[in-house]
Amino acid sequence: HNVSYLEFFHTLVSLEWESRQSGQLAKRVKRAKLPYTKTIHDFDFSFQPSISEQRVKETLTCRYIANGENRILLGPPGVGKTHL
Repeated sequence: HNVSYLEFFHTLVSLEWESRQSGQLAKRVKRAKLPYTKTIHDFDFSFQPSISEQRVKETLTCRYIANGENRILLGPPGVGKTHL
């Protein structure tokens, strides 16, 4: 595709690095023997209406990191803190 050797090499190294990172993560997850694989997209906001879906989705953008802010999840047992 008419890319320079440097661009091609950078792409090649990036793909290799991503592949290794992905493999290492998969090994760590397997070794952890977690009982379930859950993502934020699996969270049932209708089950816990006190949790703002909009605030959770805003947190997923990670803008709070650049702004030097923190995120703390507080609440009684069973409200979904661990899942989030």
